[in-house]
Amino acid sequence: MKVDKPASASISAADNDDENSSSAPEMAILSVIVIISSDDFWMSSDAGWRGPMKITKTFAQVKPSCTGERPNLETLGDDFDIAISNLKWLQDQAATHGFREKKGLLIGNPGMPRIKVRHTLFKVSFLSLDFTTHS
Repeated sequence: MKVDKPASASISAADNDDENSSSAPEMAILSVIVIISSDDFWMSSDAGWRGPMKITKTFAQVKPSCTGERPNLETLGDDFDIAISNLKWLQDQAATHGFREKKGLLIGNPGMPRIKVRHTLFKVSFLSLDFTTHS
């Protein structure tokens, strides 16, 4: 999982005086070791596609997913708990103001949360053609 740290987090105090200073955000990598849960496992090549449905009308819209849960080893479990805390913070930062319930990254029982991982099979791209004529 990759996230951008705000540019202000990587600017020194001396640089902070210059309001016109614009630097690109620094990439931050968050990592965690999980056990892939057998619950809600749809990471197969067809993602369990059974034909058009309300949410996925075409196979191109299918997004295989799975969940990662807390590892059994205590040292890894402690790391998982810290990662969950960080993900809750990130989810709160991205939430629409005024909404109490947040959905997306973390699912399941709040006491034993799982991390949802999703993969997009197809990337939408647009072809731009220029039909202007030059004399």
